[in-house]
Amino acid sequence: MIYIMILPLVFFTVYSLKKKENVSASLVIMNFMCLLTMYLYASSLWVEEYKYVFGFANFYYASVPWLLLSVVNFMFIFTGIAVKSKASIVIKVLILICCLFDLNGFIMNLSGKKTLDIIQKFDSTGELTGWVASYGWIFNIHLAVSYIQVVLIAGLLVRKIIVSTKIFRIKYEIIFGMFLLIIAVNAVFLTLMPEYDFSILGYVICAVYLCYSALYSMPKYMSSQMMKLISENINHVVVCFDSAGNKVYANKKAVELYSDIGCESHLDELILETASDSFMNSEILKVNGREYFFDEEITRVKDSKNRLVGVCANLSDNTKVMKQMQKELYDSTHDELTGLYNRRSFFEYASKILRNSRDTEFYIVATNIKDFKMINSCFGTELGDEVLIAQSKKLLLADYPDTIHGRISSDNFAMLIPKNCFNQTKAVENTGSLQKLFDNLHYEIKVYIGIYEVSDIYENVSSMYDKAQIAMRSIYGSYDRTFAFYDRSLMDKLYEEKNIIADFDKFLKNGDFQVRLTPLITCSTEKLCGAQTVVYWMNPVKGLLRENTFEPLLDRTMMQHKLDLYVWDKAAQILSGWQKKGINLYLNIKVSQQSFYYTNLPEVFTGLVKKYNVNPEFMVLGVNENCFTRDVKMHVDVLNKLHDAGFRIELDDFGSQFSSLNILKDIDADILKINFDQFYQTEQTERTLTIIESMITMAKSVGMIVTARCMEFQHQKDFLRSAGCDIIQENYYENVVSESEFEQMYAEKNLI
Repeated sequence: MIYIMILPLVFFTVYSLKKKENVSASLVIMNFMCLLTMYLYASSLWVEEYKYVFGFANFYYASVPWLLLSVVNFMFIFTGIAVKSKASIVIKVLILICCLFDLNGFIMNLSGKKTLDIIQKFDSTGELTGWVASYGWIFNIHLAVSYIQVVLIAGLLVRKIIVSTKIFRIKYEIIFGMFLLIIAVNAVFLTLMPEYDFSILGYVICAVYLCYSALYSMPKYMSSQMMKLISENINHVVVCFDSAGNKVYANKKAVELYSDIGCESHLDELILETASDSFMNSEILKVNGREYFFDEEITRVKDSKNRLVGVCANLSDNTKVMKQMQKELYDSTHDELTGLYNRRSFFEYASKILRNSRDTEFYIVATNIKDFKMINSCFGTELGDEVLIAQSKKLLLADYPDTIHGRISSDNFAMLIPKNCFNQTKAVENTGSLQKLFDNLHYEIKVYIGIYEVSDIYENVSSMYDKAQIAMRSIYGSYDRTFAFYDRSLMDKLYEEKNIIADFDKFLKNGDFQVRLTPLITCSTEKLCGAQTVVYWMNPVKGLLRENTFEPLLDRTMMQHKLDLYVWDKAAQILSGWQKKGINLYLNIKVSQQSFYYTNLPEVFTGLVKKYNVNPEFMVLGVNENCFTRDVKMHVDVLNKLHDAGFRIELDDFGSQFSSLNILKDIDADILKINFDQFYQTEQTERTLTIIESMITMAKSVGMIVTARCMEFQHQKDFLRSAGCDIIQENYYENVVSESEFEQMYAEKNLI
């Protein structure tokens, strides 16, 4: 039986030499020591003479520590604990010394017999049945050397069991259990001292199992477990089917995917449709309105005889990557705030649509929100963003084939739309309804629309948009027009305006803008009481221009406040000169709506008073009623501050546009100016005169002075005088004079 047990050891020894694993050398040494131990023990049983039995028994016991030393060496390598560390080397050297000491003891025992002896054993008939060992006290040293190594081996296994993961732990647990069992059985046989020590067979069993485990079963098991663990944890869907199409394995990712979107049917169809041995494809699954992106690899597994064993489906879930790529692409082509195409993408896609739809006529539409910078300045960028988002939604209402929308910059939007889909009335309604969304602001939000009809599809779309903007700018600031079409004359006008804007500061510096005066006459005495400032521009090309011809341009280009500052300074100089000459007349100065936003009016006018040492009561600040169509509180607060500083406030052209009686209630105005000519042009003269008379009476009742602009007809003057009007401003442009002419008029006529 012992020889039969030796055969597996010989096989695994040869197998270890062929495998050439890192544990192979240690296994060969261990197997050799096990074979040697088995041979020595078997020989002690086979011989009959005392001296031979005693000799083989001595060397058998002496070989056990060496066998254990080979196991210690194997365990250091097998567990990977401090294989090449100084500690492991020191431990093995110390054990080697102990083993040599133990071997020397057994050699000396051959003559001294103080470690052990062999005693004959007889049966009841007196016949010799075998030999049994008798141990001396020195044998305890041998046991100590052996069991120290047993404890070390057990310690290495226990430590590895503790620190290993679950899938690795099992191989050490099995070896540890087997090792403890063999040691326990050996201890029992050592204690009972039977005639035959069958526990030695455990050495062979343990050695064979260690070889089988280290060289074959454990690597295969670990490979299988690692592959399963990898399959469970990779971010791929792995599903296996048998040859009949039945699912035999699905990793954790596959189970999660199935429960999330339920795509088993898709996989089954894909497998059945795949006839080749290997199939790769990229798929987009749409389930419940969501998109999933996969790279699919279907492999048919066949045996050595080319028979189908099963099918493995491997899906790489690229949904997050593709979603991120889609987001990055979207962000690069769309405006972050509104979601519309950005400037570059709008021009790019519009160009493609134009070239792919040559038989369709198109419009390029440009829109702009009037004075959007003021919205941001007065109400904050957060509300400004809300306005932009609302405007983008209004544009998206034009949802037609081959129609795209874009935000070009700030409050500038664009749209490409087929000509037959564009409805002017609806466009005006949609943009006009923007005001209703923000009625609580008490601020007018007006959108202007410019339209360019595409004539050449190969023209740069950016150039087309610029032309639509030119059309839009031609009506910018208008109260009765919201859209305009582009034509060539607008381009010529734009060039002219560009030149004016470029040289505007130079015109101011050169004094090309002239401040002239219109006399103000008292109704009761017809004496001169003051003057209204009127601005003329000596244009280098067109000659002398009235202010009503260039003020719309200055308003559109945000230059009006610069001209206001220039005129106010000139007016303060005129008043300063009059006061020095003893001319006590007041000067009426216009304040544009733009100046409320771009200048600090109280600071500017008080600064002029100090600079030129003039009496603020002689500076009458005229404000047109259109200032109160938006941001009323701000305007009222500014005017009241000016009034408190000593300036007189005049409401110009009252009743001609959007006047409200609340204005008279909220503002400490001193003068009310009525444009009598505009009222008088109506056909219902009697009713008109009654209204004017009522307005004058109302103003007088609250202590206001009433000024009226009228023609030089005597019957008009007579009516105004009888109605209680205080001051008349005659013929706004026909009776305009220079400062020197006005002073000469005052000196000659001395109307005061």
